[in-house]
Amino acid sequence: MGNDLPDSRGCDQSCGEFDTIVKKIRPQHPEELRVPAVEFVGEQDGPSEQILKDRLESFFVQDKSVHRAYLAKIRIGSAESVALCIRSEFGADRGIAEKVGTIFRGVFRFPEHLDILFLGGLQEERLQQVCIPFFIRRRQVP
Repeated sequence: MGNDLPDSRGCDQSCGEFDTIVKKIRPQHPEELRVPAVEFVGEQDGPSEQILKDRLESFFVQDKSVHRAYLAKIRIGSAESVALCIRSEFGADRGIAEKVGTIFRGVFRFPEHLDILFLGGLQEERLQQVCIPFFIRRRQVP
């Protein structure tokens, strides 16, 4: 699903927000990278991705902290990848990342990997210009 991304540190003025934390989900072990800026390219979709989205949606319905989720093509420098972009109540969450990794490995095999990006407000605004969420938490009316 994606290529390796460089391990970039720091943030310059073009970043717009603090460092972006990208969690790479691979069959062997997850990695955490800090990158200065992410360019959102568009939505990632296809038959296998739809299976992944359906399984993730089932999980997100149960995990009340996830507000919206997107499967997006991203670019960091010259490297392109696919990222699950999550807007959640608490920001970066290792538990969510681990569960997503388990779900991802049930659909895709090595050498595929998935980046997970926990979105801030400005990042989500930029992402929404090129990608629609596949999951939106619906407010429950009492």
